[in-house]
Amino acid sequence: MIEIKLPKQRLAMTESEFMELLRGRPDLWATALRRGKAFSRHEREVARTRQVFVKH
Repeated sequence: MIEIKLPKQRLAMTESEFMELLRGRPDLWATALRRGKAFSRHEREVARTRQVFVKH
């Protein structure tokens, strides 16, 4: 189940429902993938920074 929180709303969708929505919008899919990769890189960088400060 995928949960999407919006202001004053909460959506709950299955993976297949979510994929069906994105199937018709390859541009949206590409944007979401780029954003997800950037988010992952940021999380890794934050984790590395925390490790440096904990060691010192």
